[in-house]
Amino acid sequence: MQVTDNDPLMKLPEKITRPLIKNFTEHQTDKFHIPQRRDQKDIILQLWEVTFNCSWVIDDASTPCTGEEDLQDVYSPFTDVSQLRVTYSTYLAIYVVVHALHDLQACKPMHGPFSNASCGTIKSLQPWQVLYYLRKVNFQSILGEAMSFDQNGDPPAVFQLINWQRNEENDVNGVVHFKKVGGYNSGASPGHVLQVDADHLVWAGGKRKAGFNNTAQLYD
Repeated sequence: MQVTDNDPLMKLPEKITRPLIKNFTEHQTDKFHIPQRRDQKDIILQLWEVTFNCSWVIDDASTPCTGEEDLQDVYSPFTDVSQLRVTYSTYLAIYVVVHALHDLQACKPMHGPFSNASCGTIKSLQPWQVLYYLRKVNFQSILGEAMSFDQNGDPPAVFQLINWQRNEENDVNGVVHFKKVGGYNSGASPGHVLQVDADHLVWAGGKRKAGFNNTAQLYD
């Protein structure tokens, strides 16, 4: 089996392991504006020089920057959105707090959840008051994923079941492909927590059926 730096063994496909935030790439690359005053300490100007290998200082030793360069035409680690796990988690964390504060603000006096039916206020906010509303957060992310917390304060455990497969017909070198064959979602309704597409599972040796007849044989 062939394994290289670009092989799936080294790097899982984006559509399987990384959340894709719609229009995020366009948002990043379209929001850069070159300052009118060319202060060399400006972070945007520095980004421009590094990305396009040019300089705002006009001399014979370097290519001058024009400001007309397009970030969508080049690769830049500053605008790379192929690894959005941390970004997406940060997005969720911010929205969780925003939803909690919104619910706190919507509290009506004499109908609050705290002592004497009182409400919390932004001006005199206490951490335990925020925590109360955080536990009650329930919304859908931009990817359609439910975000909430259980009685222990834990978010839903969501995993994808990935099957490593070799396409013997098309890949003479036996390159490994990753195929989603199910998922686990602790927040799903009963009967849908664990889902497995057995018809698309490939077992050891390229077999379409498991090599055992019952669970007990797993431990023989």
